[in-house]
Amino acid sequence: MRSKGYFTSRLTKSYDYFSLPDGTADVFIYDLNSVEEVTQKCEENEFVQFRYDMNEFNIDSSVITQEMVATDSAKYLDYEPEKEKTALEMIAEIKEENNMLKECLLEMSELVYQ
Repeated sequence: MRSKGYFTSRLTKSYDYFSLPDGTADVFIYDLNSVEEVTQKCEENEFVQFRYDMNEFNIDSSVITQEMVATDSAKYLDYEPEKEKTALEMIAEIKEENNMLKECLLEMSELVYQ
């Protein structure tokens, strides 16, 4: 999901890819064309930050590799990984499949015993 990223200096690359020990990767995609200079105030001091549109996500590194991101990072600016289903969602899905199988079995039984 796109968000805004604030940096103290201009970015020179359109992505960061950090491989993690668990086999996943943290991926950060930056839209370098969206840069805006923003003046921030902290007490009496003012400083400039650079704001970019960006996307960040964690993904299995076998699904999206660093090479894939390097080839076309803009492709992943709006990428959202599939969310894992909750236990309740999985139970509801299993119940639905179970009901469908029961109906199929009843229909097959009717055909066989006619």
